[in-house]
Amino acid sequence: MSDEVDGTKTGDENMWAIYTVVAARRLQWDNLVWQVPALSLTAQAFLMTITLSADYDVWPRRAAALLSCVICLLSLNLLARQRLSELTDAHFLGSFEAKNATWLDGMVVDGEAEPVGPIHGPRFKERREALRIENKDGRIMSFAARWTSSRVWFVGLALFGLVSLVVFVGSFVGWEWIFPLESLHSHR
Repeated sequence: MSDEVDGTKTGDENMWAIYTVVAARRLQWDNLVWQVPALSLTAQAFLMTITLSADYDVWPRRAAALLSCVICLLSLNLLARQRLSELTDAHFLGSFEAKNATWLDGMVVDGEAEPVGPIHGPRFKERREALRIENKDGRIMSFAARWTSSRVWFVGLALFGLVSLVVFVGSFVGWEWIFPLESLHSHR
């Protein structure tokens, strides 16, 4: 169905080539979204070990707490930006499918009454939410699936940063539950 002008593809072939590139990029963003929390959690655990350990002097513990805060902010920003990029591509793909993959409108899966429609973007989210509400994977899994994983990980990583900030500030004001006063005086 495409016309060729000077050896260049036009029409449907170009459209589907663009679709393929964006689908691959969306998958890349999705993979990166989950690498950030995993690597950040590893770094946070290492720094927390130093921060909360009485085996180190005060200044290394403070430095580890401050670095943990910085890593937290960097990771949260990267997670949010990569997730936004992945969502942008998913919505593009969903819109593209709605306009160009009309054959999806007639496809019915697993005897469902409604056609599949676009397989990316908001339509996919609606189908996933409908399955969650039906408790297809059990009540506990359905309850846990209420929140998007990216939000759960965002909050989890932010908690690491908050703890690090509390420890950092507490080390200067002498909060005994973080750094006993005698250890502060002996290591200054």
